[in-house]
Amino acid sequence: MSIHYWVFLPEAWVILGILLIAAELFDGSMIALPLGIAALAIAVLVYGQSALWFNETVLFETWRQVLMIYAGIAVVMVAIIRFVFQRRRKVEEEDVNDY
Repeated sequence: MSIHYWVFLPEAWVILGILLIAAELFDGSMIALPLGIAALAIAVLVYGQSALWFNETVLFETWRQVLMIYAGIAVVMVAIIRFVFQRRRKVEEEDVNDY
């Protein structure tokens, strides 16, 4: 089976998203979580396109477009989650190791 088959299969994106979010539980680096959320978002978009949620609008024509949109959503999610958690850390107490 080619990459075209797997990229346009929403179930594959859901599995990838769940695996990445589960990996974040063990890693804690805040990288796998936004990638998992982006994978779930792509699953919704791919399913929506196949179920004609967007009428006749074609969001993805090739597998390259799907991967580029995934990369864009992932970068945005990393930035948002890093911003939220860095902001929360500054509100908390000062670290005793900061000189």
